[in-house]
Amino acid sequence: MRLEDEIKDLLTVDTIAPDIAVLINDGTTRRWIKLLSTTKPINEWEFTLDSETAKILLGHKKGETVVFRSTLIETLIYTIEEIQSIYVRVFQESFEEFGTRFPNHDGMNKMDMSDGDISKIIIPIYRRSMFVNQVFDFYSQGKLPICTVAKMIHSSQYEIFSSFQVMKGNRIFASYGSIADQKMQMDALSSATSITLDVSGLLTLSYLGFLSILHTRFENIYVHQSMIDELDELIFKRRFELKNGARYIGYQEGRPYFEEISPTQIDQNIKFLNELRSFLSEKCRIVAISPELASTIQLSEDAREGMDEIAVFLLLVAKSTNSPIYTDDAAIRSLAKDIAGTSGFWSQTLLHDAMNKNIISKDQYDSAVAKLIKSDYFFVSVNKDLIIALLEKSTYTVSDDYVNAILRGLRGPEADENLSIGIAADTLKEIWLSSATMEQKLFILDAVLRNLFVGRSSDIVVMKLTQVLGRLFGVSTQNQLRMLIKQIGLYHAVNLRIH
Repeated sequence: MRLEDEIKDLLTVDTIAPDIAVLINDGTTRRWIKLLSTTKPINEWEFTLDSETAKILLGHKKGETVVFRSTLIETLIYTIEEIQSIYVRVFQESFEEFGTRFPNHDGMNKMDMSDGDISKIIIPIYRRSMFVNQVFDFYSQGKLPICTVAKMIHSSQYEIFSSFQVMKGNRIFASYGSIADQKMQMDALSSATSITLDVSGLLTLSYLGFLSILHTRFENIYVHQSMIDELDELIFKRRFELKNGARYIGYQEGRPYFEEISPTQIDQNIKFLNELRSFLSEKCRIVAISPELASTIQLSEDAREGMDEIAVFLLLVAKSTNSPIYTDDAAIRSLAKDIAGTSGFWSQTLLHDAMNKNIISKDQYDSAVAKLIKSDYFFVSVNKDLIIALLEKSTYTVSDDYVNAILRGLRGPEADENLSIGIAADTLKEIWLSSATMEQKLFILDAVLRNLFVGRSSDIVVMKLTQVLGRLFGVSTQNQLRMLIKQIGLYHAVNLRIH
């Protein structure tokens, strides 16, 4: 049974029944009454089912009136304002009375703003925003895995990674980009028939619309139950928000902001999360971790404190099944290798493997890789064929989002300088000898050089690029070569004056 079916009765209650909380109102006083079927009442306004109060209320619906007493001396008539599961009510009360129940916990604060002083809420939001941005910066540099980020800011990996996919400026550190790392990933994947699946890999393939690659390519897809449990918690949270929508206040780009998420948007998100859950429960194999196996991975106190439980279980599943980890979190792959001795790969490596095995077409591969770059995945490898394919698809329009995204893959210092110059030279040669108009060629040259110069000495780039181009052009195309080199020189001169 799916989680939403299991909790549906808790969240959509319309009739007073056992284990229900009821809000009644007589026009002047409002109070919650709880009707308990098994738990012994311990607080005021809690009643057993055999009490007179319960007998009066049971079976009534929201909006109806109930008569508690009608005598010549006193008449007590109440309107039923709200009906909730007692579990939902207790959950709400824990929020409303958080400071009293947990006086030493700073996870939630309630403030009095009756004096109109909004600084009481702006200052904590600003401090929280500064802390979150620092954590995100560490992640974007490859210093923290997503699981640690989630733990530090009290969120879930599903929420953080999904937001990174659509929010500009939040780089997804999926790969270190070195040739050695790419070779290691290809070696791990080439002969694999089973894999261990991570949250980030699941979300990326869903984002690209390629989840079917996994059960087509692999015999076994292993996950740990905690990955489903975290998804269940998030679905429950969304279900709780569904009734009235959700509201968030934050601080971004130097100013506070308020965001409201409609019930329709939340419902769409619930459907998406349920699709992920169905995939995990129907297409994957859940692996149990024994205490003996858990003891085989030795983590320092600091490492265990910093890693989320799901990440530890991920390493254990990979080790117990002897399968590589599919994750778009470069830090996790590094930890897996160092701590558990297991290998791994990320989405571009998987997409390339799927293309080679005719699971997806080259056009599908090109579009997917462009989408990864556009969504700020790092580090995405590009080559001449990929650039040319997207340029031709856009009719040589460099303003195309996907073309711009691909050309960003040439930037330094992350991309190898000599490799990027070689790719740029191959691309420029093919474009320069193509049927594109001169205007289109110059726009493409501008875009290629602009990205090549990022993080590098433009003088050195121009020198190396002209040398490589000289070797690529044949005798019969020397006139085109001279024209190209002249345009490169003009662009370089202008660039130097500007900068």
